[in-house]
Amino acid sequence: KDTRRSSYMFEYSLVGGLVASGADAYLLHVTTTPSVSYVTRTDGFDCGVMISASHNPFEHNGIKIFNGEGYKLSDELEEKIEAIVLDNAEELLTPTGGEVGRVYTCDKAVDDYVRHLLGTVSVNLQGMHIAVDCANGSASTTAKKLFRPIPGARQKGLFARNAMQNISGIAVFFSSFISSINSVLFLTFNG
Repeated sequence: KDTRRSSYMFEYSLVGGLVASGADAYLLHVTTTPSVSYVTRTDGFDCGVMISASHNPFEHNGIKIFNGEGYKLSDELEEKIEAIVLDNAEELLTPTGGEVGRVYTCDKAVDDYVRHLLGTVSVNLQGMHIAVDCANGSASTTAKKLFRPIPGARQKGLFARNAMQNISGIAVFFSSFISSINSVLFLTFNG
């Protein structure tokens, strides 16, 4: 989920419905959309759900559902799910007792995703200062884990808290001298 205040309520409601129908739910908590896609695929889940409205204002929210291969669901399958939820097109399962699903916390999964990211590049940031502006978004947790192990890098997190509002993308600044504006590279990511 992202850091919107409503994401927490949405998560609890969604998880309650999933386990009530007999599914197990594995929670990643605050993380990025690409990490949900990656973990869904590599850990063999049937699907993955990201609670986020991406770049939209914090008052908005929604879900993104990934299939077991980590890709967006087909339009046909999305329409079928909408019909089940909105039009009661199929009778929902109502297991009881031991058939009700369980909830697990899956902290290791995000760490696996970060290791994957670190394994895709080889960089030497010796003597570099890195300022990471997570704009209070879902990368606020992942970015800390991502930049901490890079050799030689000295990092400073800006807006790297789960503020639940004022969400934006992620900006990364690299500079040999953090006070020198002449040697800054600006990158923006949406997650």
